Amino acid sequence: MSTTTAAGATYVNLAKETFPSVDFNIVTVVGQYSGANPSNLDDFAVTPIENELKSISGIEKTRTEISTGSFVIVVWLKDGADSTATMNDIKDAITSVEGNFPDDMKTPVTSLIEIFSDLAEISISSD
Repeated sequence: MSTTTAAGATYVNLAKETFPSVDFNIVTVVGQYSGANPSNLDDFAVTPIENELKSISGIEKTRTEISTGSFVIVVWLKDGADSTATMNDIKDAITSVEGNFPDDMKTPVTSLIEIFSDLAEISISSD
């Protein structure tokens, strides 16, 4: 009986999160310019952004996909990098090259990837 009581008291006092944030250290940059061919997007948007990203210390690697009218740059952050600060550095890098973009192109959208899920399920039973 005392073991069950102690276990119950311990469980009640444990910090619990149903949906903890799991940081995958990935930032995406998504840009669109309707009708632009991949070569043009690469010239006026993707290459300038990628060049600026090289100077950000929290970045481990990048991968870019370009198609007609849009591009996605996936940025993997180094272990231990401050994801919010690095994402802000990425936004600043994009801002610094926006002068290369056509006047009617919107600023690319930068997003931090987070997944919410249960870490563990605990079941307590007794006879």
